[in-house]
Amino acid sequence: MSAFWLELTLSNVCVSAALALVLLFSIVTAFATRELPPQRLRDFGQSLCSYSYSILRYIAFVERRPPFPFSDWPTAAGQ
Repeated sequence: MSAFWLELTLSNVCVSAALALVLLFSIVTAFATRELPPQRLRDFGQSLCSYSYSILRYIAFVERRPPFPFSDWPTAAGQ
């Protein structure tokens, strides 16, 4: 069980790094074009946030349903 917990914790760190890259790219895109970032990029950022949140809820024993890859990838809100 502890190896599984460690794996989820490391994946949450990787997801947080990917989210930081998406955020940085979104900010650069918004300043360069003076418009909102593309919808697909915003949806991807939303699904990364949802995935990170589901990992944290599972590690904290708040949720019994395991996160991806043991269940479906979360979708962006509104889809």
